[in-house]
Amino acid sequence: MREIVLDNPQLFQNLIELKDYDLYIDLHNDYYCCLIEYSNILQTIKINFNRSSILNDIGSVVIIFSGAEIAKIDFLLDSSIQMKLTLDTLYRGRFEIDSELYEYRDKNKAYYYIDFYEENHSMEIFAEALRIIVYDNNELRCP
Repeated sequence: MREIVLDNPQLFQNLIELKDYDLYIDLHNDYYCCLIEYSNILQTIKINFNRSSILNDIGSVVIIFSGAEIAKIDFLLDSSIQMKLTLDTLYRGRFEIDSELYEYRDKNKAYYYIDFYEENHSMEIFAEALRIIVYDNNELRCP
């Protein structure tokens, strides 16, 4: 297992491709989202990904937002859509209040946009911290 801490990611930088020394992760092409977990008590949002191919050395990846609050969630519940979602965009951006743009709320909560390739699947969240957990080939986070 390896942990990658993303301290204050650059504004509007797409975070679906991650590089950490000898590790390269492409969450759009090589993984699918299989589970999203939210805990109001722990103030965490976890987005779990499994590998798309057995050729990949990494079993699964979990994005963890700490100090998290959901600002907006938009998921179309349709029985024809498979439960495997493809991450299309993940970035830290700005949010608007009374026609003013802000990067942070309460001095330390950044605003993140999360969009999936499948139509009408997106989230917007505030979070104090963002980290990535990478599990080895034998560890899959969801069926």
